Amino acid sequence: MSRYSRYHISFSVTVVFLFCVFILGGCAASRRGQVAVPQGVDTTTAGEADSLARLLYGSPEAETMAEREMERGKDDFATGEELRKLADSLARVEGRDTTKAKPRGVINAVRGLLGDTTVMSPASEESLRAMTAFRTAAKHFRRAMELVPQAPDPPLWLAATLDRLLEWAESAKTYRIVLQTRKGEHRLWFNYAYASLQAASYEAAITGFQKAIDVYKLTEGQEVSLPNQYRIFLADAYTRTYQDGLALATFRSALTFASSEDSAQILRTIEWINWDNGGIRTAEYRDEAFRAERERRFGDARRAYLSGIQVVRTQAAMQELEWRLAMLEFTEFEPTMGLDRMKNLIEKNPSAKQEYRESFGKMCYGYAQSLEARKDARTALSYYLQGTKLEWSGQGACFVELARLAANDPAKAVTFATRALDFSLTKEQLRAAYAILEDAYRQQNNWEMMRKYRQALETLN
Repeated sequence: MSRYSRYHISFSVTVVFLFCVFILGGCAASRRGQVAVPQGVDTTTAGEADSLARLLYGSPEAETMAEREMERGKDDFATGEELRKLADSLARVEGRDTTKAKPRGVINAVRGLLGDTTVMSPASEESLRAMTAFRTAAKHFRRAMELVPQAPDPPLWLAATLDRLLEWAESAKTYRIVLQTRKGEHRLWFNYAYASLQAASYEAAITGFQKAIDVYKLTEGQEVSLPNQYRIFLADAYTRTYQDGLALATFRSALTFASSEDSAQILRTIEWINWDNGGIRTAEYRDEAFRAERERRFGDARRAYLSGIQVVRTQAAMQELEWRLAMLEFTEFEPTMGLDRMKNLIEKNPSAKQEYRESFGKMCYGYAQSLEARKDARTALSYYLQGTKLEWSGQGACFVELARLAANDPAKAVTFATRALDFSLTKEQLRAAYAILEDAYRQQNNWEMMRKYRQALETLN
């Protein structure tokens, strides 16, 4: 057979093949375009039903694929839930440390239910496997949403999965999608609000929690059975937005319906808000300073105290912040900074707490001691003398130290030592005062008084 004949036969086969492809494909397309007409339904109605079904459920092929993705996602979600429970169980067995304990109180309990396990045990191998399963489930649910955007279940399952993954911003957006068609479900409003709260979208959280309360009252018709966590979290959201009046009112409303454990937590929160008469920012700065001090971030602590002082509302809170800052400056920065701050605090507030005077006195005494160690007795005198002008437990001790430093002036020594005896002294301080008086009176040739204090010293010994 010639090369031309072979080429002709090959070309003919190709033409026939392409013809079959186009014809059969067209036939298949034609069949796909046809609408199945159920018995008892006219053709026009069947066409309308098919159009409606595609609008509601997408194409049959997409719906089938979406159902397959949903089943896979649900399987992975169930796996993640089992692994998460196992991880939490193992964490409780591993130790009794508070970071591994089951969270207490309604706020922490809800966090756990919604997948926020940051207050529970550290991530373990099982919890990591759980997160992997949840991430895989989320992929399947997203794919189902892409295939059939109008389907109601995929976004709901995706939102629940995102809660477990702590991806709060996307979770809130997904709940909003769900709520477009399910506005009458108070629990969904709560979940949306909680996700918004965790994503720091506080205004959205307030809207969501209030909506959850309103929908519950409309659908259930009674407030007494309203889940109290709705009130508690709404109050928390008000706190995050520094609306102290609304926060306090809502917390007090929640207190009426709270369990004993929740009541204790709510009362602590109310007390915290009222520390500066509703100055929530001030309390936050104070707590931030405390944390920084514990972590030995003293520069951050000082800045937090100063920020709190800038926004403080009450004199009581102002004095406490100044006092704590003065002690921090005295111990971790320049002692004279703290001393000067304490002096100003006491001078401006004659009725300041005794605790503050006690601190100032100790600071004066301690700094004078350090100055003496550096051979600076002259400056030390100033701080001992300052310590004698404060009503504190070491006032007499400062007089003893002044008497000791005035040993080269017997009259001054007697004056200071005698004054020291008017205060409560330790045995060692009393012994020092008696010895100073005995020696000073000897130098003054006052033998009667010398023998008096020698006898007192011998009796003490």
